[in-house]
Amino acid sequence: MPNWCTNKLTMTGETKIIKNLVKQVFAKNEFFNLIIPRPNNEDLGDENYWDESENWGTDRDIDVEYQLINADELRTILISEDKQDITTLNIVFYSAWTPPLKVYEELNKCGLSIFAVYWELGCLFCGCYDNGVLSQDTITGYRKDLPSYLLDVEESYEDFPLD
Repeated sequence: MPNWCTNKLTMTGETKIIKNLVKQVFAKNEFFNLIIPRPNNEDLGDENYWDESENWGTDRDIDVEYQLINADELRTILISEDKQDITTLNIVFYSAWTPPLKVYEELNKCGLSIFAVYWELGCLFCGCYDNGVLSQDTITGYRKDLPSYLLDVEESYEDFPLD
């Protein structure tokens, strides 16, 4: 069983792209494979091996029901009757061992503005991806020692107690 790395991803872009992505995530119960698809076995040739960690930055895709923390919030986007534009979307999820940095890069290449923070308590590291600029830090486990980009992330409060 992996250490779970918590990720908060904020995407900003065209409503059509964001709504379509949310729809596909729930329809296919995957996220990373939608952005960087695994090749078919016949496309792999003799190797017949594709490394998720190398291609996504983490070694498995997310399971929407178990690893997507704010799934209910995202479902409301799908069932919403209004035609309101959604240009910013927050997705909070767990990834195995490490954040999916290559997925963030690919989303950025698709014309979305990407800001993501992540933290992993087993190996005590955290980081921030801001449109191609990566910051990584070690953490102590206490809120007072967190880097500034993680201090305002409400989802992290439960993981980092006050002294």
